[in-house]
Amino acid sequence: MTTTLPLYWDLSSAVTRERIDSSVKLIRALQEFQAQFVPQLESSSEDESQSEEPAEDTAAQSLKKINSEDVCYAIRRLIRGLASPRESSRLGFAVALTELLSTLNTVTTSEILSLLLSTSQTKGSMNGQEVRDMCFARLFGLTSLVESGLLCRDATLPPPSTTPISTLEDFHSVVSELIALGEKKVWLRESCWWSISLALTALHGSDINWKQEAQQRLIEKIFVESKEWGTEKLAIALRFQSLSPEQNWRELLAPTFKDANILGTGSLNTVARILRDAGTDEEDGEVQLAPSTGSWKPQLHFAWDVIFNQYFPGTSDAPHVAPNSSFQEFFRIVVDESLFSSASSAERKSWGFLVFLKALSTVPPSSPELPMLFTKNFMRTWINHLSGEDRYLHKISRKVATEIQSLATEYPTVGVTLVLQLLGTHGNLQFDKITKTRTVESILKTMNEEGVRAYIDYLTKQFYEKADHDGVDAQSVNAKRTWVVDQLSVLVRNGAITKADDWMHSVLELLVVHGYFSITKKSEKSPFQSLRAAPRPPVSDDLHASCRTRLFACLGELTSQITLQKSADGRTLKLQGSATDGEFWVAKVLDVITGLEKDRKHVALLAEIDEDVVGLRQQAMELVKRLEEVPEAKREIAKGAELLLLALVLLSYNEDADSNNLEEATSAVARMFPAEEKEKGKKKKKKAQPPADPDVDMEEAPEPIDLLMDILIGFMEKSTSFLKAVAAHVFALVTPEVKKSTIELILTQLEKRDVMAEDESEGGDEDHDHDMEEAEGAHGEDAASESSDSDINDQEDSEEDGEVDPELRERVAEALQASGMIDGDAQSVDSDGASEVSVTLDDDQMMQLDEQLAAIFKASQTSIKKDQKVIGAQREATYFKIRVLDFLDIFVKKQPSSELIAHIVFPLIEIVRGAGTDEEQLSTKAIGLLNSRITKLKEMPPTVDVEYVKEVLEHLHNLARKAPTAPFLSTISQCSLYLSRIFLHHDQEALVLEQYRASLDDFITRKSSRLNTKFFQDFVSRVPATAWNLRDRLLELCEAGKATNIYRQCQVFDIIKVMLSQAHQLADRKDEFIAFVSGFRRVTYDSLSSACDEDGLALTAAQTKELLKIALHAVRQTKRLVPDAEDLSKIWDGESLASLSSKLSASERFKSLGGVQNLCRQLVALVSPTTGKKGAEKMKKGKSASDPPTTSTSKRKEPAEESADAPKSKGKRRKKADDQPV
Repeated sequence: MTTTLPLYWDLSSAVTRERIDSSVKLIRALQEFQAQFVPQLESSSEDESQSEEPAEDTAAQSLKKINSEDVCYAIRRLIRGLASPRESSRLGFAVALTELLSTLNTVTTSEILSLLLSTSQTKGSMNGQEVRDMCFARLFGLTSLVESGLLCRDATLPPPSTTPISTLEDFHSVVSELIALGEKKVWLRESCWWSISLALTALHGSDINWKQEAQQRLIEKIFVESKEWGTEKLAIALRFQSLSPEQNWRELLAPTFKDANILGTGSLNTVARILRDAGTDEEDGEVQLAPSTGSWKPQLHFAWDVIFNQYFPGTSDAPHVAPNSSFQEFFRIVVDESLFSSASSAERKSWGFLVFLKALSTVPPSSPELPMLFTKNFMRTWINHLSGEDRYLHKISRKVATEIQSLATEYPTVGVTLVLQLLGTHGNLQFDKITKTRTVESILKTMNEEGVRAYIDYLTKQFYEKADHDGVDAQSVNAKRTWVVDQLSVLVRNGAITKADDWMHSVLELLVVHGYFSITKKSEKSPFQSLRAAPRPPVSDDLHASCRTRLFACLGELTSQITLQKSADGRTLKLQGSATDGEFWVAKVLDVITGLEKDRKHVALLAEIDEDVVGLRQQAMELVKRLEEVPEAKREIAKGAELLLLALVLLSYNEDADSNNLEEATSAVARMFPAEEKEKGKKKKKKAQPPADPDVDMEEAPEPIDLLMDILIGFMEKSTSFLKAVAAHVFALVTPEVKKSTIELILTQLEKRDVMAEDESEGGDEDHDHDMEEAEGAHGEDAASESSDSDINDQEDSEEDGEVDPELRERVAEALQASGMIDGDAQSVDSDGASEVSVTLDDDQMMQLDEQLAAIFKASQTSIKKDQKVIGAQREATYFKIRVLDFLDIFVKKQPSSELIAHIVFPLIEIVRGAGTDEEQLSTKAIGLLNSRITKLKEMPPTVDVEYVKEVLEHLHNLARKAPTAPFLSTISQCSLYLSRIFLHHDQEALVLEQYRASLDDFITRKSSRLNTKFFQDFVSRVPATAWNLRDRLLELCEAGKATNIYRQCQVFDIIKVMLSQAHQLADRKDEFIAFVSGFRRVTYDSLSSACDEDGLALTAAQTKELLKIALHAVRQTKRLVPDAEDLSKIWDGESLASLSSKLSASERFKSLGGVQNLCRQLVALVSPTTGKKGAEKMKKGKSASDPPTTSTSKRKEPAEESADAPKSKGKRRKKADDQPV
């Protein structure tokens, strides 16, 4: 490279990578120039002249003696560039200068320092910005001297010179300049002292002969000449102590520090005052603090890095002195009681959060110091600022929460430690709720099995923790236990938490023990861990109910979960609702209840014992044992029946349980699996078969599966996740037993009905329901009802504030008239219910008026509540139907080849058609079931009810002809295609053609028909072989006068185009295809010929072009089956086409339209035998640029064809193509 000037530009780039690359290139180039340079010989005359020149010129002259011109220029330019007002320029020039000085052994520290000081002088004429730039230039230059190693380099200039590169005076000058600069500009103090720290470290690592003297002079400068202490001096002191522990530090640190170890326990309060940058405001005589910087910095001081290196030397290679205090003491005194104190400012608390984040990343995760970071004041400050977005430190508080979650994700073993701190003494049990975050929940997701077990042990300990004294508030104890139950429930229900059978079983056991039993005496030897301690005070009734609620919530989640199990042959089996051993979780819960029932010495059952219910339980459990031995062919159905019986048995332990379902289910399952199927040759046990109802004829009795289905539908009416999960899983297992009557039972639930009439017919007592709602609200089990009540009250308030009901106004007016408060002739009453006339009433009249008004307003409120009840009942009915649709979804998924699926189609269509505005979700789910599940089925039923499916198909087509919307018509089309495929699978093609032919006639001949071309195009593309039989009818409808208008006639051509696209599938029907094409040619030519006439209805220009395109498409499809040009010309009657082309060219309507003429020429070129052969030959040889356009059908002409049928635009190019004047 001849010059280095271009390389200086990129040093000022705002992009870091560009600055670094430019620096590397510059240094390499300068090294090459220096290597080629021959040093000058010294002369005495030059030395004498230099002594009279300024220092800058003297330094420059000395540099030129042994450095190349480019290197001298680089040094001067880089030093001057440090004063640039642009930050990127200062950084780029400083890096380049540092690297250059680190590679040169031909410059001295004094030379560079002289150049730097002379170019960075401040003058009185400078403005504030210029002074700032000069200060930064001096700081960056001095730092470059330190970091380049030039300041402490133990070497001399190249021979014959013996001048040392660095001297003691140079070191002292650099340190003095840095201290002076920091004193001059307090906002640069930290940066200056950081450079001093670098100089100290460089000095310690060097072997220079004046090392000890430099250290002594540095000690004298920092610790003897000045007794004021600031954060920077603290950092230097800690670093100096680590590098030179042999110094008399007790004397040097006095009187500020009593001990030689700055981080000793007795000195931590002083350290805290210094680190919080208290300044002279808190000076007490013994401790002299340096003046504060006057401005707050959002970054941590570098002193904290030095301190953390003292406590955790493993994170750095720098030397250190072990502190005399523990990190726990340091963090408590210096951080928690200082930066996070209640009197601390928001700025200092921000520093405290930064210190916490630094500690979080520095303290080893396995260290016992980690939980000590969550101190009292820190947790209080963190929770306060995390809970509200309007708090000053909310953003950094969120960052702290994020970093804690990241730590738990990276180290799963510390998850339980973090959770215990967040929920512990200094935290809050409702941490996530108070802070409106999911911090605890997210940490729980990251924990491994050991961490989850440890957390469960902690929760269990909290549940059984005894009160400190007898007078403790029982309500607060039960509140804490309720929180424990909630947390245990979250562990089971959260799918992201690592699951294990042992700890999940322990959680369920605790919920069972305290949900259904009361512990009368603890049993340390009991197999149930929950009995090994007795809670004091005893568990409240509300907590018993809460345990039952959480138990069923957990079972609902577990019933829906999939568990992987290894079979004996090595296959992986998917088990739903079971543990890894294959046993249902419901069964495990019943085993716990059964075991506890036998231990009457230590526990007592909460619910009263009903002998009839006990007998039903015994029958059901005996039946469950029998189901375990059914043949493999019915094993899946038996598992479904078993789960249903187990769930009903568990529900029978509830106080409000209805035993009728258990009795009916036991009877139905016994009929499904008769005792003789258990084992041939064995005598049937009578007690295993429930007694039959003598009043019911078994032949007329409902199918067992229908009885079970009725119970499952009843489950869906409930609002518990357990019953919904059991219903869905049971139905999925018993779908092979589903009959037509079962599907009808399900579909009956989807019919429209008057929900209020049903409620009244059920004989529900409003007062009783109201009492039940209040009870549920008191127990906290129905938050939704509370929310609903709140919504109603809010709506009532809004109605009171809004416009008054006219009927209510009239009734109030009548009451006021009767009392004489307003005249009978008054026409209206004001908004307060009184007229302008003032009448004085006695006490009796006022009481009478008050009663009348109370009755009026009560009636009004009753009306409002009734309306709200209607809306709520309708909403619940809709949600119930949505849940019932899940049964149909499960059935279609499990039995895709069932003939009963055809019975589902039309009822779902009716739901979509009749859905109101408040049933949008129901309609959406029904459409999804039809479009995404049923119509996508590949398997066809082996048998079919032809008459029923025919009737459904006919109804669908009738609805399609009157479809209100295009999406609804699309859904009908998909359902029609599904039923058509069923018919075709059973050789009933004629039934399909009959319906589509009738719909086609309706579409073309009836103007108000709501069908569209896509309805028929889908049919043609999905079942082309069947749709081919409609070809003759399509040609008939293309003839003039058949369609209701020209537009519908053109739509028939669109359908034919799709049919022609299936020509490749008709190779075995070549003759039929040729006959069809011939007919299509005839109607096409007739339509085009009619379009040339100006009289009567005819094709428009756009329709004509579209028809020509379809004709081109038809010719190309014909050519695929009939490649011979002569035969192709005969089929398409080339002579007639030529005549038609001439007619179009002469037509007043089309001769000026270039698009129409171009398409017509392409059509003639394809059909003509002569041009067709020439075109084929030219396609083989390669068409030249001079070939006439009429002899080619290559792709080069296709853009013209596409532009010919493009929609009209306002562009000039379009006008030239089609609208050129005659």
